[in-house]
Amino acid sequence: NLSASRYRHLFKKELGISPHHYLLCARLRRARELLENSFLRVKEIAALVGVNDLSHFVRDYKMLFDETPRRRVLASAELDRSIVASSRFRQ
Repeated sequence: NLSASRYRHLFKKELGISPHHYLLCARLRRARELLENSFLRVKEIAALVGVNDLSHFVRDYKMLFDETPRRRVLASAELDRSIVASSRFRQ
C-alpha cells in the first residue's frame, strides 16, 4: 500500500541507493559472474541480465568496475576492491 514515490524514498533511505541503481548493480554483478564463468559473448550476457542496449551495458559496466566487460579470472582481492568501488556508483 505504498505509492511508487514513497517506496523509492524508503528504499533509498534504508539502503542508500535508489531501486533503479540497486537493480542495475545487481545485473552488472551477475554479468561479471557470467563473464568469468561462461563462454557466452558479451552481447549474449547483456541480454541475459536484461540490458538491451550494448553501449549502455558497456558504459555502466565500466563505471561500476573501472574496466570494460571482458573475460578473465579475478583474484579475490580484486573482487573485493570492485565491491568497494561500487559505492562511487551510488547517486
